[in-house]
Amino acid sequence: MTVRLRLLLAFGLLTLGVVLAGLLAVNRLAAVNEKTTVIRDNWLPSTAVNGQMISAIKSHRLATARLLFFDESTLDRDLETLDHRNQDVEIARRDYQQYIVMNTEDERHLYAFDQAWAAARQYEQRLKDLVREHNKAEAVALYNGPLRDADNQATDAILRDLAFNVNQGRATAREGNAIYDSTRLMLWAGIGLAVAAGTLLAMLANRAIAAPIQAMTRATAAFAQGRYDHPLPSRNRRDEIADLAAALAVLRDKSAERDRMIADRTDEAQSLSAAKTEAETNLATLRQLQEQLVESEKLAALGALVAGVAHEVNSPLGVAVSASSTLALETKRFLAAIEAGQLRQSTVDRFARVARDSTDLLERNLDRATSLVQHFKQVAVDRTSSQRRRFDLAEMVSDTLTTLGPMLRRATFNVETRIPDGIDLDSYPGPLGQVLTNLIQNAELHAFDGAVSARDREATGQRLRIEASRNAREVTLRVQDNGAGMSEDVRRRLFEPFFTTKLGQGGSGLGMHIVYNIVTGILGGSIAVAASPGQGTSVTLTLPLVAPQTDDSAGARPGTWAPGQESS
Repeated sequence: MTVRLRLLLAFGLLTLGVVLAGLLAVNRLAAVNEKTTVIRDNWLPSTAVNGQMISAIKSHRLATARLLFFDESTLDRDLETLDHRNQDVEIARRDYQQYIVMNTEDERHLYAFDQAWAAARQYEQRLKDLVREHNKAEAVALYNGPLRDADNQATDAILRDLAFNVNQGRATAREGNAIYDSTRLMLWAGIGLAVAAGTLLAMLANRAIAAPIQAMTRATAAFAQGRYDHPLPSRNRRDEIADLAAALAVLRDKSAERDRMIADRTDEAQSLSAAKTEAETNLATLRQLQEQLVESEKLAALGALVAGVAHEVNSPLGVAVSASSTLALETKRFLAAIEAGQLRQSTVDRFARVARDSTDLLERNLDRATSLVQHFKQVAVDRTSSQRRRFDLAEMVSDTLTTLGPMLRRATFNVETRIPDGIDLDSYPGPLGQVLTNLIQNAELHAFDGAVSARDREATGQRLRIEASRNAREVTLRVQDNGAGMSEDVRRRLFEPFFTTKLGQGGSGLGMHIVYNIVTGILGGSIAVAASPGQGTSVTLTLPLVAPQTDDSAGARPGTWAPGQESS
């Protein structure tokens, strides 16, 4: 017989015994519940209504006794109170008849109560008449005599019924207790038998199942330590234990073979580990090189900005130097004429005209140079320090475009701005200006035909538009051109470091990578790019009006980007 069959048979017999004992106990408990129901539905309500009737009769007797004081001021109220007490007794009597399951004894007691109560009501009516007639002697005699006897008879009838109900309830409770005690004794006996049967079953299971399993457990532990010569339990049995021992023998053989394979591949794993270490070292070196290239890109952009501003400032300063030289020469001539005593009206007029024109040229060109230096100073400070401050978006864009003036005058496209006044940001103007510069330079390099001259750009209609809008929490800045656009594959890889379609032609592949890291890092916003071939490109920046707090004011580091990451 197999182990499964033996266990099923043993547990089946034990379960059958438990089920039979449980059914018998349930049957006995049902009898106890029946007795409890009788007490709850018959004797307890009957006893409660009996008590209610007795209480109403006592209240009625007290109200009747108050009439004997013959107080004219309270007589009407006392009579009204007595009527209310009569109603209370009648209500209690109706409740008793309505809610109690009647039997012969109850009917006899209720009949006796009705007879006595009817007689008491007749005497009560006579007592009311005597009180109204102020016949105190007869009223007291009536109250102490027939009226009291009738009330006592009515009370005795209810008390006898109450005693009968209490005795019936007690008898029923004793029957329920007897059933409960016998059921409890039967359950204890069943528990004892179940414990004995369980103990016997445990002993048999330990001998037939647990001992062989423990032996196989010890063998498994030995196999795990590499001692494959440990003996297995007897495999001469014809049950599941024998099958388990056979399976364990197969596992032992396969484990031995696995250990041999592991030993053979240990050297290979060590070689792979060394190769992995070398690859990680190379990757760290590449990341460091990438960061250096990004910083170089930033410095190169700032250098180009310095060169452009220097060229712009050089023109008004040259004009100012020429004007000051002319003014100095005329001043010398004027002073020489004065010293020679040859000062004429024409000389004064000429000096005044030259002084006026030279001063006007000096003021206008020096103001131009001062404005350029101030714009450059603000942009350069923002770019190098990445300081956080409040600024107006339109002014920041205007300053950035001013510093890019030399490049934009040579560009083959026009720049249009549509930025409402009053968009104030608490953010980092330097990184935002770098983002805008990179987008404009990216458009110049990739979006438009470089063969078109700056003079012909009006005819070609090539343009780049910068526009902005805001809501309660964020601002949307869009840089859109009508240039060549890009394919879906190029758009998907746009933010990858070192990816460019102009490799060797002025493109490094770091511009848009820097843009992505700044926008999603220090500015705390998001960037989305929409483009299609021949339909231009639209770059949308969604930035919070208040940038998130960050410990790294230089923005997100380039290494935070992962291949395959796209705009969102």
